[in-house]
Amino acid sequence: DQEKKNEILLERRREKDDEQRADCTFAPEVRDTYAEPERPVVVSGLGRYFELKGLALRKQQEQQEREAKVFRPEAGKSRSLGVTIPEPFTLSSSGPQAGASQSYRSSSELPTRSEEYTFTPKTNESVNRDIIRQIMRGSPATDDDLYYEDLGNSRACQAAW
Repeated sequence: DQEKKNEILLERRREKDDEQRADCTFAPEVRDTYAEPERPVVVSGLGRYFELKGLALRKQQEQQEREAKVFRPEAGKSRSLGVTIPEPFTLSSSGPQAGASQSYRSSSELPTRSEEYTFTPKTNESVNRDIIRQIMRGSPATDDDLYYEDLGNSRACQAAW
């Protein structure tokens, strides 16, 4: 009894589904699967990309060759010429070279200018210093003792001794 009811129910459902399908007007267009084209596909810029990649690779190889030629790590091991040997240095004058730099305690020990110096510049300050020395010695310089020298754009006054 129960089985008959289930069969009748299933039959009615099928009939109802068939009626609904008959009322439906939608009919999709189904296409075939995608087929690969026989000819090669053209991609713009691909040739330039491979060209630049080849140039970069060649440039890198040339750089490595230059580095191997210039730096040559295997050649540096066998050659030891030109190696600097560090030696201690002295900052004080108590070492063996202390006699080279003489310290003068008084002005009488100083060498004269003609012995030590080869160039004496004529500057305004040296003229002023000479005048001040003459005044300090007690003999004031008069205008007759001074003469003027043209030094380009400026004039320098010098004492005539």
